[in-house]
Amino acid sequence: MLRLSFIALITVFTVLFVVSLLPKTQQPIPDEAIKLADVHLTLYPQEDPEAVWDFKSPSVEYKPESRETLLYNIEDAARKLDGEIDFTIESDKIVITSDDNIWGERIRAQIIGDKDDPDDDYFLDMEAKNNRQVLINQRQGEFEIPRLLMTSEGMKQIYENVFTDFAIEEFRAGGEGTVGYASFEIKNSQ
Repeated sequence: MLRLSFIALITVFTVLFVVSLLPKTQQPIPDEAIKLADVHLTLYPQEDPEAVWDFKSPSVEYKPESRETLLYNIEDAARKLDGEIDFTIESDKIVITSDDNIWGERIRAQIIGDKDDPDDDYFLDMEAKNNRQVLINQRQGEFEIPRLLMTSEGMKQIYENVFTDFAIEEFRAGGEGTVGYASFEIKNSQ
């Protein structure tokens, strides 16, 4: 009896050992995008833990293989810090990558200035140029903009190769072969 139990135990261990040597099969990741309609999406960027993004999109695609989310016809998207909106964006199409960065060919943003003075807001029309897309970089907390039209009350500026923080307080633009142009109005204070 003891001998049969020992043989059965050795047989079970042998079968388990052979099974453990078999090649591992992974669940295949589908090539097709997952498509959703009328989506409200909230993004909590790992690289910017104080920020919360809210997006509303009539059409969203998620690509499991690249872990990218494509949002189409964004008209209502906002970034919030401590529950307060610091800027909003609109775009025909944006891509949120697996590192929470946002890419697009053209993104329009409104930087919210003084809450009591709507003339304090900046409007950014950010465009791709020479195969470089607009990047909203969560880790750096900045926009990377190949071509920018920036307007506010009485001001219009055009720049290329722009790097600026989200509050437009640290601003770098230009470089060889780029354009920079600014115009503004001085209101009579009398």
